Formats: sequence, C-alpha cells, structure tokens
Amino acid sequence: MDELRSADPDVIEGWVDECAQGIVRGWARRPNAPQDPVTVEILVDGISVGEGVARLKRTDLHAAGKGNCAFEIAIDLDRLPAPVAQAIVRVTGGAPVPPGEIAIDVTELASRRAALGGLSPSILPRPFGGDAGLGGYLDEFGPDRIGGWAFDPDMPSAKPVFELWEAGRRITTVTADIWRVDLEEMRQGDGRWGFDALVPPELQDDAVHEIDFRLANNGGSALAEPLRVYLPRRDGVVLPPRPRPKLDREAIHSTCVRPLRRPAPAEPLFTFVVNFYNMQREAARTLTSLSRTYQREIGDLRYEVLCIDNGSDPPLDPKWVESFGPEFRLIRPSRVLPSPCAAINEAARSARGRYVAIMIDGAYVLTPGVFRAVWDALEEAPRAVVALRQWFVGGDQRWLSQVGYTRRQEDMLFDKIDWPADGYQLFKVGTPARESPNNWFDAMIESNCLFVSKDLYRDIGGMNEGFSEAGAGFANLDLFLRAGEASGEPIVALLGEASFHQFHGGTTTISRSRRWSGASGVMTRPISRSSARSSPA
Repeated sequence: MDELRSADPDVIEGWVDECAQGIVRGWARRPNAPQDPVTVEILVDGISVGEGVARLKRTDLHAAGKGNCAFEIAIDLDRLPAPVAQAIVRVTGGAPVPPGEIAIDVTELASRRAALGGLSPSILPRPFGGDAGLGGYLDEFGPDRIGGWAFDPDMPSAKPVFELWEAGRRITTVTADIWRVDLEEMRQGDGRWGFDALVPPELQDDAVHEIDFRLANNGGSALAEPLRVYLPRRDGVVLPPRPRPKLDREAIHSTCVRPLRRPAPAEPLFTFVVNFYNMQREAARTLTSLSRTYQREIGDLRYEVLCIDNGSDPPLDPKWVESFGPEFRLIRPSRVLPSPCAAINEAARSARGRYVAIMIDGAYVLTPGVFRAVWDALEEAPRAVVALRQWFVGGDQRWLSQVGYTRRQEDMLFDKIDWPADGYQLFKVGTPARESPNNWFDAMIESNCLFVSKDLYRDIGGMNEGFSEAGAGFANLDLFLRAGEASGEPIVALLGEASFHQFHGGTTTISRSRRWSGASGVMTRPISRSSARSSPA
C-alpha cells in the first residue's frame, strides 16, 4: 500500500510562504509527476478569489532540485468577501498546500481595493525583453526593494543600467552590477548582473504607479508593458541598503566600523617585504591589496611596503610602485640571484617597522581586514608570529595549470567579483590551498604572509640563504618553522582573512608529484577578524 501511495501522481509537496500586498507566494509540485504543473487556487469562505499555475522559476527551488514550481497569485479584490481573516490555499479541486490556511491583512487589502479601483497589480517575476532585447527577470519590486538580474546577450561584458520612468519623469536609476553565485550556478549569463536597490520613498504612498523600465543607453523599454505597482505608505521608515559587493573604498577607509582600541604608534608598525619577479600583472593587485584605500579600519596606522624587483625584465618602474601610496618604495637588491632569500634579508635590514611581513611570492592578494586583525593580535601577544592561510584564485592551481588554466580566465574571475571593491568576494572564487576539510583550524606548514617581530627575524637569521635554487625551494617553510619555534608561543592564524595566490606559472603551481609531503605542521591558534581576542585552537 505504501508503495502505491508513493507512486501516486496526485501526491503534492510544497509550501505557502506568505500573503503580502494582496499576492500569495509559495511553491507546489507533484514529486511523482514533476512534468505536470500544479494549478493552485485561493479560497475564502468557499469562494475562489485567485488562481494560478505553479511553474515560475525560483533559484532556491532550482538549487534544491525541485525545478520551476513557484507560484505568485494576486487576490481578486472584487471577489473578496468581507470581513476576511483566513484563506485556504489548495490545489484546484484537491488538497490544501501546506500549511493550508494563511492570514490575510484585511486593512491592507481594503486600502488596496480603494487605491486600485478594480485594477490588478503586476505579478512578479517578469522577464526582461521588450525593445531592449535583454535576458533576465525583475524578481522584486516592493514593499521596500527592487531586485532581479539582467544581461545583454549581444554585449555580455556590459552592465545594464535601468532608468525607472513614470508619466514622463525619471524616478531613479538601477544598475545590474552585482555578482550572484545562484545566477552563475543556474548558468544565467555568468552571474555578474544582479541588482538590488531601495524603492524610492515617493512610490510608497498608498497609490497606484505605472513604472516603465528603460535602458539608460538607448531609452528602450526593458519590459513588454509598464509595471503596475501599489505600495503601502512607509512614513518615517528609513531602511539601510543591503550589503553590496560594490563598495565605496574611500568611505570604508574614512569610517571605522569598529573603533580602534589604541592609538597608532608613532613609528611604522609593519614593514611588508614583497618579492617580485616578472609579474607586473600580479604585482598590481598585490600592491592594491596592501594599500590604505583597500585595507579597512586601520585609521592612521603607519606602515611601509618594500617592493623587491629581483631582476624582472622589464624592470618595475619606481614611480609606478609609488603610485599605490606614500608607503610604497621599490628596492633593487645589490645582487640579483635566482633565489630571493638574500634580497629579502637585505630589504628587511632596512625595515623601519616593529614587525616585518615576509611575502616571498609577490603574486598573493590579501583580504581587506588583514592589517586590523594582525594589529589586534600583536597587541595581545607582542612576540607572537602571525600567519595568513593560503588560498588559490579559481581553484587548485597545482592541477588547473596542467589542464590549460590561463591568466585571462583568472582576470575574468577578478572582473566578475568587481575586485577590489570588496576583497572578501575572493572567497567566492577561491579554494583553500590544502585538501583538508578543516582548513581554518588545522596546523600549518607555511604562510606567504608571515608577520614576525623585526628583532625575532634578526635573531633567527632571517631567510636561510642556503636555499639557493630559483624560487628558493623550501626556504619559506623553513622560515615558518624556525620563527614558530623561536617565538616561544603558538603561531596565531587569522580566521576569515587569507592571502590568495594569482596564477603566474611559478613554483606554487608545480605538479603534485614534486610537492614536499614530509613536513610536520606547527601548532597554531586561530584569531577571528570579528573578535579582537585570540582563542586556543
């Protein structure tokens, strides 16, 4: 009997999510006959006040393997009896869709009935098309936000800009420039063209508005017909914008989200020693990630960045390096050797900071909270060694390099997340450089951004110049091990901050067969960028 019931094509699964602004939203499907869409009706006192087919696209349902089975049904105000408190949502002629009964806001619907004068509001989502020839959908318009996605199949790199017009007047502008992982997973364009904006307050006035979505570049209508919306009054309500990947870096720099707990020292706290060799493309992003406009919540913290050009052809331009800020200076070593160890030691001897941050590979990009988190950690444990965990951009480059991964493909990833507007978007296109599922808490064997006090670096002799091969072999692992042992404290490993390796065909992307598997990890303790206190691992 159970087997027969499980195969019954009339078995329904689904859920009624809400009734808002006179529209009932939810989903319903026949798991045993998913090709047959479900028709849903809304009953009030036995009277049908709305009906629709559950076949709309919704990204969460798609990701769950449910297919296109969402519904949005407008209540017919003319058929609605009064007074009203509850409505039943069911499959037409069949069983209720869970939870079965929903509450209806009678006051809101009375206002809508008076305002709309018998007209029905537009039901979303609505596909873009019209004169503009766009792909995508308008998913949300009100009560507070305008959301959806759009792209031009003829110009996939363009970011569509919409102007919203009513009665010959432009109301606001919306740009489709947000990368959304759900869009990429659904293969809608490449995921870069989401938009999310606040509804202009002038539309929240208990009145009906007909909105025309037009493309800013040519004035073409993006919808087949104007959008009819009715939004309740929101007097005195001010909503903050949703967090967006595209941020104002100057505003981030000038406003500390968390107040500094101490004044910045008079002398430089950090000296970054960064080694470059034939990687100006990668150097541009690395230096940007070390700039004051990128790093967040550091106030007037003083630091310096010593950029080693270890024999690049063509050489790096000192003025180009200095263009990243007054903290940046080009260093040309007195001897150009295949191994950068001697050049790094030479630069470190001229460091003015209390701590040196050694970056033997200049292709690594940092996340925006590194400076602040390391500053917090060293305030509590001044002799600690602080390490960043390593990630790859795009995937594990040790094998991607064997199957044709290119710098151009990586450039597209940086463009997709609109880097450097929000450096934390790197985690969306990155992969930890270790196979362990406990990447944030496992012991470490190296770090490409290792913070060591200048005195400790001098005491242990800095980089071991005996590693004389090109790229310095295991010199970075050797430094990590010696610094950790000499500090007398567990190495502090940051949580939520990392360094991301850009693809440039160097020693990081050697084949797996050449990787050293005999290293033992050094015990670390993690420290979160969201908390100033470190905790034992």
